[in-house]
Amino acid sequence: MTKRAVIVGIEQYKIDDMRVSAPAANAVAVAKWALAIGVLPNNIYFFATALDAGATAEIEKAGVQVRGTTLRDIDTVLREELPGAEDGSALLFYWSGHGMTDNKGQRLLFCSDYTEILRDRVFNASLFFRKLRTDRYPGLRRMLALLDVCGTNSKLPVEPASYDVDQVFPRHHRIFFATPEGGFAIAATGQGAFTYCALKVMNTFFDFPDLETFKRRLDTELDNSQLDRFLLSIGTEKDEYERFVGIARRSDDQIADDLTELVMALGVSRSTLERHFLATARAMKNDRLLLAQGISGMIRELNGVGERVPRATYAIVQFVLRLCGDPSNAKHKSALKDWLSLHATEAVISDAKHELEVERSRKFLIFDVQADPNGDLKSLQPFLRNFDLTEVQGHVFDSIPVQSWDDTGRAVLSVLKKLSAHQLADDLEIHFVLEPIAFDWPFHRLPGLKQDYQLGEEHAVVLHYGPRVKPTPTAARRAWVERFNAISKLSVSELCWTPCRPGQSLPRQPILCLATAAIKSGPAGSPGKKALNSLIQLGAPYLYWPHDDNEPDAEQPLTELVRGLATLAEVPQALSQKRIADAGVVQSGSLLWDQPTFQPFAKHSEKVDE
Repeated sequence: MTKRAVIVGIEQYKIDDMRVSAPAANAVAVAKWALAIGVLPNNIYFFATALDAGATAEIEKAGVQVRGTTLRDIDTVLREELPGAEDGSALLFYWSGHGMTDNKGQRLLFCSDYTEILRDRVFNASLFFRKLRTDRYPGLRRMLALLDVCGTNSKLPVEPASYDVDQVFPRHHRIFFATPEGGFAIAATGQGAFTYCALKVMNTFFDFPDLETFKRRLDTELDNSQLDRFLLSIGTEKDEYERFVGIARRSDDQIADDLTELVMALGVSRSTLERHFLATARAMKNDRLLLAQGISGMIRELNGVGERVPRATYAIVQFVLRLCGDPSNAKHKSALKDWLSLHATEAVISDAKHELEVERSRKFLIFDVQADPNGDLKSLQPFLRNFDLTEVQGHVFDSIPVQSWDDTGRAVLSVLKKLSAHQLADDLEIHFVLEPIAFDWPFHRLPGLKQDYQLGEEHAVVLHYGPRVKPTPTAARRAWVERFNAISKLSVSELCWTPCRPGQSLPRQPILCLATAAIKSGPAGSPGKKALNSLIQLGAPYLYWPHDDNEPDAEQPLTELVRGLATLAEVPQALSQKRIADAGVVQSGSLLWDQPTFQPFAKHSEKVDE
């Protein structure tokens, strides 16, 4: 059996702030092990840029060529030289440096030439591992992949390679993707924490390891680890699962650290924690919370909302109560309540319980709007959601076909009447999910339940761009999240509605976009809809546009409205109130309000009462 190794350690990046110590030392240690088990020097593809110029001297003396770490350096070798591996070969793949998982679940590794302009200089490891199972690499039958990366780069813009992969064939792969929380976890040896553990196991083998035996030994080593916590994703060619390993870094926030330790010890899933964190962030109307990194970062951010006191904050108490009410945490409920009794006051717990009860009365009525290529409406699919975006049991609606604007009004009214009969129409936000082709329809002007009231006078009416709220990741989605994060870092007093004209590129600074041209119904609205679509593709998360030429200039009143609020999340409700108070604004424009927390079509479990 021929053995080959691809080993990458990147410490120096084109962006100075991305420089990190340890990856080159990690790579050298792995290369020394590869030599020890008999991998020939010319079968080791070693890529490194070290902060210490002499870091790679020892393996260079052993005959290993040290190569550069740009995407071109790495990708060229892997495409040109690896396919020639002899039949039955085994591959060790190791990478240490910066990495991330994108919103499609792809493992992306930053090459040294990455910048926010050269955002395609990332190595798509997920795609490469799949490519290894095609007939382009027929000789490589087994692979052990170890990726020890710093995972604090999830907000960086990336444009990874994407191409169709040929038919794949059975291979024996084990892939370990380690992502420390809050930064690059370092062992006392100066190596990465995961690399340190992996090398201890690798040194028990004197040849290329049996993959199942390697996994068992690594599990044992990690279970006994006292190193900084990291998230470990373990995959084969068939499936993947995650587990937390090690001990969370302690901070000056003992309450947050104690809760982090508890939920990890209980085994509460990452998806459950993230879902209830997002629900709490929505309830707190605090978009800055969404910038938190990792589970421990999310919990520390929640405990930092409001005045710092020696007891748990209101936000973190609400978060824990949400966890208590989740059916998937039924067996953990007692432990979570014990934590509350220890760290929170009865007054704060009572206030949070009351707010959650009030929240349960709030509902989202969501219409998924379908239109033909001409923009004519074809159907509405209603969905009723709780405030935490779980489905409201017992209220499922069929799709409603429509052929005209009047049909659309009757369809919406029919749903509202059904909800009103069950006392569900009072505290209701109405959301329309659609494509730009239908942006010319002023949904907030549809008739409401009350005589002579429009829908926008009775309820907050918000539009959403379909691909942003449905699980269909796109390149434009990345631009949107990047823009949203930039806006979230600002206070509302720093924001204003900025006129955006057709053909204009989005300004670099974070803004709220106010379309200058009226988006009229029918063919006359086509140029305006194209302009709105361009703004969306450039990432604009917030858009407002008029429907008639004689509508009042909304720039000043909308800016005053925003600056009078505590957070941007309050804008839809505030605009509804303004429409009620000011008859002139009733006839004004439509509001597109896309925030990453609003994912009504993701899978959520129904909550139960406390």
